[in-house]
Amino acid sequence: MLPRMDTPLHIEPADFLPVWEKDPLHQEIQAFQLPKAEVIDCPMALLTASQFLSSEKGLGGIYDHKGQYLHCSRHLRRKKDFTRANPCHIDVAGKLPILSGRYLYLGWFFNHYGHFMMESLSRCWPLLEKQQFDGYLYHFHARSPRPSAQLFEFLDLLDIPRDKLHFITRDMQVENLYIPTQQAVLSRTISPKMLHLYQHLGKTAWERQGRPGGQSKIYISRRLLPPDMRHARNEYLLEQHFRRLGYRVFHPQLHSPQEQLALFYQSTHLAGLEGSGLHHVLFARAPQETWLLATPQRRIDAITQAQLDRYRSSKTRILFQKGCPSPLLRPEHTSFLVTSNSLAYLGMKTEPDPWSRAVWLQGLARQLTPIPDALDDFAQQVRLSAMEKKFLSFLLHPKETLDDPAFESPLGKAVSALAFQAQGDLAAAKIALAESLEHCRNNPDFLGGYASLLRQLKEPGKGEEILGMALALDPDNPELLLLQAQLLEDTGRANEAKSRLEEILSHTPLFRPALIALASILADQSDFTTAAACLTKAIDIFPGNGRLHVRLTWFLMQAGEWPRAAAAAEEALQRFPQNPHSHTHLAHIRLALDEPERALEHINEAILRQPQNPAHYRLRARLYRELGNTEAALADENRVKESRNPPES
Repeated sequence: MLPRMDTPLHIEPADFLPVWEKDPLHQEIQAFQLPKAEVIDCPMALLTASQFLSSEKGLGGIYDHKGQYLHCSRHLRRKKDFTRANPCHIDVAGKLPILSGRYLYLGWFFNHYGHFMMESLSRCWPLLEKQQFDGYLYHFHARSPRPSAQLFEFLDLLDIPRDKLHFITRDMQVENLYIPTQQAVLSRTISPKMLHLYQHLGKTAWERQGRPGGQSKIYISRRLLPPDMRHARNEYLLEQHFRRLGYRVFHPQLHSPQEQLALFYQSTHLAGLEGSGLHHVLFARAPQETWLLATPQRRIDAITQAQLDRYRSSKTRILFQKGCPSPLLRPEHTSFLVTSNSLAYLGMKTEPDPWSRAVWLQGLARQLTPIPDALDDFAQQVRLSAMEKKFLSFLLHPKETLDDPAFESPLGKAVSALAFQAQGDLAAAKIALAESLEHCRNNPDFLGGYASLLRQLKEPGKGEEILGMALALDPDNPELLLLQAQLLEDTGRANEAKSRLEEILSHTPLFRPALIALASILADQSDFTTAAACLTKAIDIFPGNGRLHVRLTWFLMQAGEWPRAAAAAEEALQRFPQNPHSHTHLAHIRLALDEPERALEHINEAILRQPQNPAHYRLRARLYRELGNTEAALADENRVKESRNPPES
């Protein structure tokens, strides 16, 4: 268990404290001055369109009616001006569309939960005064073409009507624009007005969720984040430890913002890996303590967290451990292992298992793939053992045979299994996984991966046996429960699988893979309307590359929802232009909407992509007849007949 703490900040190991105290960020925070909290009236202001320049830079600003840049519209982030690319003056000779009325400028809408929470709310503090505006304006910063639907829930809590929220996508002029000054700057400071805003959001979410009860101790897990995001590869050990201390293991990304804030409002203790998840202390009603595992490469996160805890009069407990100090790695994406030393500080006598270490090495190899010749320097920088260096070299340059005795070790077996899987040799991977079971049977991630491979090999019985071992260790893991549902479906128990998926979504409503799997089962059962609703929700979470839009189009067509099907097909083409289905879908949709000319355009495009498909010619023949072109219709009908009865050679 964690010992009691009598001071606001406690750092372990103690020899890291001098490094912490000397960090220049402390002085930068102390010297930083927020602008005065005020709302600046800017009649006939000129607004330039949002442009994504990089993850750390956006273009788009506000100018007075003479074209002079208004510095109150700058967006500050850490020590830099995020909007530094804006020119100091713009030409006002051209005529711009004018927005009439009173508008409130809310700054930059960042399409990322953590940055939205810490930065996109930084000008929202006047909304607590319940003033009336004709609309609300955001510059938009994201690679994706549209904002995440989930983030609007923050603004719902401030009673901003969604139809009054506008993004600045073109240059314009606003009759009466009001600019609140930025009152929160990432990794620098937050004003009392912002603290009041966060408390209002937490309380309002809790009330609108029906004042639910909940555990006061929350462990915020990163374990189920996408593979390209930062993890501790053996974080399941931390989860097990904190679960024994009475913490609820929580995966924020699987819940709506309002559900999250309602939970965090009631929390008194938070724990987890370094990162923005722990910043939810800002929404807590009466926080007492935050525990985080930190690495020196991301010390800024730990300093920021301690600062936020101090604002909330909550204690901070930080356990530092060695990370991967190499300039070849990006700290924000580099996963690490919870070391045996860190586990010992928590009173756990456990060594990192071979599977976690192998997956960690595989992650390093993926980052080093573009620069494989740097292996010697890199291995020294991150303090790899000779054996780890050998395995990393193998993952960078896989060999057909593994005749080195090192591959007979537990770590070697785990590395072999990963390599075989990457090469598509599932039978060999199965053997290596079976040989690794003795050393990895307490790792639910290993067991889940093993069961998944058995499913691929069409061995559901053995897969269910291994999955049962994983669920005994980690019974609430939605990824394991999803695999259980898939095995049920594979063995002809579709209704049981459907019930299991619905149960998963009742606990983790934004678990996208479960939504997609449920949509598939519903479609197989001809419930296309509900299937389309599930898939739409999955797309709202993350739109992907367009493949889901193709599937959604088909579901909506089967449900007879033709206008929505047309919109889905158009978006599928926008995201996945070369897909072979959407023009065919649009031809059928336009025909159903009594638009044969537009249908003909799409079926002609479909034929260009798939000239051997006789169904395309049948549809085009039908369209030609509707449009009165009998000769062209006969030509297509003859082509279809010839495809059925090709001439003898």
